[in-house]
Amino acid sequence: MAGSEPAKIVLAEVAFSPAWIGEQVKSLEANTMTRVAFVDRLGQAFVPEPGSVLQEGDVLHVVARESDLDRIAASYVARGGEH
Repeated sequence: MAGSEPAKIVLAEVAFSPAWIGEQVKSLEANTMTRVAFVDRLGQAFVPEPGSVLQEGDVLHVVARESDLDRIAASYVARGGEH
């Protein structure tokens, strides 16, 4: 790919809809086509495991192409009242 620059990869904190609370992190990842790098819960960071469930107050950090951040932010809050 001569002349094209590689996509810039970033680690970003992304807010999520309360409607995701109680759902597994892997479900959020699958539904939004994203990768959660780690979760900050009550000041303690951890890498989510297959059974990790989102809780109120969690702060999500995703690894993504910088150009995808707007799409990701929108998909994390788009859950709306769905449950």
